[in-house]
Amino acid sequence: MQDNFTTPRLTLTPLTSNNDAFILELVNSPGWLQFIGDRKVGTLADAQAYIQKMNTDPTIKYWVVNTSGGEMPVEDTSVGVITVIQRDYLEFPDLGFAFLPRHQKSGYAFEASSVILNYLTKVLSHKSVLAITLPNNLTSIRLLKKLGFQFQKKMAIKEESVLLYGVNIT
Repeated sequence: MQDNFTTPRLTLTPLTSNNDAFILELVNSPGWLQFIGDRKVGTLADAQAYIQKMNTDPTIKYWVVNTSGGEMPVEDTSVGVITVIQRDYLEFPDLGFAFLPRHQKSGYAFEASSVILNYLTKVLSHKSVLAITLPNNLTSIRLLKKLGFQFQKKMAIKEESVLLYGVNIT
């Protein structure tokens, strides 16, 4: 899978141990805790262990989304992550995203997700890409619909009700 992506405002790079402070903040943000769950990452050492775990799992790919200077000399800032996970209970890859609260509603999630979705469908020729979300995560549902995902079904994962969305490529 390709490592680096660039859009007019963003760069997406693989998650590394250098991202430990960012990951510590992200996985403890209110949205992550509410919609993804507590990963028990309370220290930089925990963040390093989390990153190591993600990077050694061949079914998971994490990209850190950073703002790029573009035309304006702005310092690069980590704002979120995009993930692709091949879950054992899904036939096709699961696209995920999480952004720090102060960088939401800026179009970054759509921009970064679009480039990864395009890569999965156009370059890797996936016939479908899926996404799961909690029913009350209205922000994610809006973004999935904007990306072209359509509701597939309600399903239970570990006794939790989730919604499955998919985008099919014809």
